[in-house]
Amino acid sequence: MAEACAWDTESTRGFTSNESAQMHVAEFPATKTHTVYEDHGVTITAFPVVHGLDGAVGYRIDYVGLSVVHSGDTRPCWPLVRAAENGVDLLIHECFPSADLLAALTGRPIDKFETIMGIHTVPRMAGKVFSLVEPRMAALWHTMLVPPLVEGIFQQLRTAYEGPVPQTQDLTVFNITKEAVVARQTETVAQAMVVQGEPTVRPTFGERPTPPSWWKDALITEDSPTVA
Repeated sequence: MAEACAWDTESTRGFTSNESAQMHVAEFPATKTHTVYEDHGVTITAFPVVHGLDGAVGYRIDYVGLSVVHSGDTRPCWPLVRAAENGVDLLIHECFPSADLLAALTGRPIDKFETIMGIHTVPRMAGKVFSLVEPRMAALWHTMLVPPLVEGIFQQLRTAYEGPVPQTQDLTVFNITKEAVVARQTETVAQAMVVQGEPTVRPTFGERPTPPSWWKDALITEDSPTVA
């Protein structure tokens, strides 16, 4: 990834800090559950899930006695359930529309959608996972936000689970406290301004790359003629 981004990294040298372009990588085996991060009171646990190929993982985050589990892309699987045991405040689990819902929406044969069902979790099975884990709040992601589909997804989900389950979308926010888990949708401006935090490092800046000589004649300035 660093090699793929090298051109862009070089182009921003001198504008952004040298540290912001560095990637610190910690590899871990994806086939067993274990802690992958532990610092500043935060513990992140990775666990294997069943997806299209071996190597997919989900994560559990624990902080100040509160916890969140995110499934990533997965079929219903026991490693996730075991990772969410002993109480989890929020479980965000993928939920892909079932083949019959997609067939009804598109008018295409149901068998056109059955293959993709083999790598995802349909609503009824998402409900089964929620019933096994019993989180304070469950949430769906990886669904299609088309009104007829969402309605059908929840009808199928409710055959297996009756607890609180919001449908997430971009910028869905969860506020988790000991007293409550609250889901809300962020309202934003087209381009929100950066909120500055307290710096934890003193950044350094490299020198800008030397411009190539041909730029001098190629650039248009205010004094340039209006006809090429």
